[in-house]
Amino acid sequence: MTIDPEHKIDELTPILGVEFSTVYVYAMLDLLSLRNQWRIYKGLFGQNRERFELMNRASPVVSGVIERSMFEAALLAIRRLTDKITTKQGKQPVTVCAFPIHLKGEQQAEMKLLVSKAVISAKFARNWSDKRIAHSEIAYRTGAIKLEPASRDKVDICIKHIAETLQWIEAKKMGIHFDTHPVSLLPDETDFLVNLYEGELALKERKARMIKLLDQGKLDEFEAIAPYPAWLDPPPNEHD
Repeated sequence: MTIDPEHKIDELTPILGVEFSTVYVYAMLDLLSLRNQWRIYKGLFGQNRERFELMNRASPVVSGVIERSMFEAALLAIRRLTDKITTKQGKQPVTVCAFPIHLKGEQQAEMKLLVSKAVISAKFARNWSDKRIAHSEIAYRTGAIKLEPASRDKVDICIKHIAETLQWIEAKKMGIHFDTHPVSLLPDETDFLVNLYEGELALKERKARMIKLLDQGKLDEFEAIAPYPAWLDPPPNEHD
């Protein structure tokens, strides 16, 4: 799903006003991006043990870096979407905390309650961001303090609360239901894993064939096996 933010802002301005529609549209885009990235993360590392083991067999080092990077990226996205509004002039973050500013009366009270749930559920993400991801605190690095517990379930709950603020706007202001789970028509994490699985099988067959040819003394056939292309060669070692 592709959304042109400028067109969407123009479309919603008569309903929400330009400032509200602007923060809403960019928050919506950030939420959809977070939902998509988090779905891929869980598809690779959180769906079942077999998928996790397949990634690790391919490369435990690369798999570990991907898992850690994707998890921390989700926490940063949560942090951004729940950043509190400051009084600094000219600073206008894209955050659900800006939504109540553009509402009044009972609607403002309802939105404040929804935003509060999102902010409270994101407390662990802000802690990780402050101590480890966006900043590096010595007290954490030296073990003097610990990070707040983080889990996939906590991320799921937090994303749900963030989504509820945007769904409220769609329902109350536009009278429609907003599905915050984007559907991609392009190859996704399942296609990636299928290719990895097929590659693992092909690699096993290749190795078995090479061993068999060596055992049979068929050196000409062994040497005729196509080598890997040069673009798969590791990069040269770099030294300062």
